[in-house]
Amino acid sequence: MKHFSWLLTVPLTVMVVVFAVANRGFVPLDLWPFAIEVRIPVFLLVLGSMLFGFLIGGLVMWLSLGKQRRKGRAAKGQIAKLERQTQELEQARGRAEARNGPPAGPPAIRQPGDSNLTAA
Repeated sequence: MKHFSWLLTVPLTVMVVVFAVANRGFVPLDLWPFAIEVRIPVFLLVLGSMLFGFLIGGLVMWLSLGKQRRKGRAAKGQIAKLERQTQELEQARGRAEARNGPPAGPPAIRQPGDSNLTAA
């Protein structure tokens, strides 16, 4: 898996660097409602827009998965509760066995060919 991440990261980094070097020209960025105009390199505008979109997408996904995270936390709490109950029951069984001895096994099932069957 580590090699796979390198196979993705290295070419992507090279592409970003080549894009930044090839697009060093300046463009005006008009921030309309504030009447502010800034001149920035094209690569900063494009990469910054991509980063902004990535962050907004991540926020939307995080908010939309809130219900699943809540269910996961509830399930973890239920698992912890059941594990505690299991441990308590095992301890109680151990104490009972120590007092009374091990429980008798299940009753023997008699088969029709057994010699100790009595005819009615």
